[in-house]
Amino acid sequence: MKACALSILLLLLVSCGDRKATEPPPPAVSLAVDPAAAFSHAQAMIDFGARHSDSPGATRTVDYLVSTSKMLGIQASIDQWQEGETTYRNVHAQTPGHGDRYVILASHYDTKLLHSVPNFVGANDSASSSGLLLELLRVISSAENWGGPPMRFVWFDGEECRVRYGEHDGLHGSKRMASTLEASGELESCRAMILLDMIGDKDLTITFPSNCDSKLLAQIFKTAEAQGVASHFGFFSGRRILDDHVPFFERGVPALDIIDFSYGPNNSFWHTSEDTLDKISPDSMAIVGNVVLAFLQELIPRE
Repeated sequence: MKACALSILLLLLVSCGDRKATEPPPPAVSLAVDPAAAFSHAQAMIDFGARHSDSPGATRTVDYLVSTSKMLGIQASIDQWQEGETTYRNVHAQTPGHGDRYVILASHYDTKLLHSVPNFVGANDSASSSGLLLELLRVISSAENWGGPPMRFVWFDGEECRVRYGEHDGLHGSKRMASTLEASGELESCRAMILLDMIGDKDLTITFPSNCDSKLLAQIFKTAEAQGVASHFGFFSGRRILDDHVPFFERGVPALDIIDFSYGPNNSFWHTSEDTLDKISPDSMAIVGNVVLAFLQELIPRE
């Protein structure tokens, strides 16, 4: 009788374990960003002044990203390396989720080094996306029942080129992460790479470039339509954009570049003294953030 009882107990334990292993993810939950919080993070970074790579402003931004993540209960890490005379730093954070395949959600935090604008603060490029990414980290990490995949948040350094984009100029942080993941074999487990860039424009018009994954594009347009904000999402006239998603996209990772490349009349605010706090809006940041939150949960199959 004892042996029989033990056998039954073992069968029950195995059965329960199997059910847990095959348990589907929970239903997608309705989550929303706090527009004021996202905007406040952006303002803090703007107050640091110019944030080009290896500048005092960049160092203060890294410290802010790490300390804010810590306040959220997330231990962020810094990947630091040297290229020539410049020190670069990527900031990484992770949150758990459902499934074995993770999603990278990223922004660059550096600003363009403009000799004509010594204190170029880059409100939209890149404080808006970096601030929103911090708020998305808060929402996802604190969600009681996150219905999306495991997330890898990263703030890239060195997106901006010093002279001209090329093998050794520009996209430094994203190139490093993509090549590192490829070398370790981890890139094979990347479900998607989602990039946020210039998403705070008061007159928000997301201009997806042609070098994005078509299936992800179809899904995010569907999500925007469901939220009633589809009018803010469009295409960049069928053209490509060189941005931090490219090193991943070229390695076969499905990628999206969520970017508003119509900043000011004919994009005239981009990389000028006009890229200031008064040109960005917490409402625009919330539109993008809420679409991203719903979109990420839709990446997990549910039966």
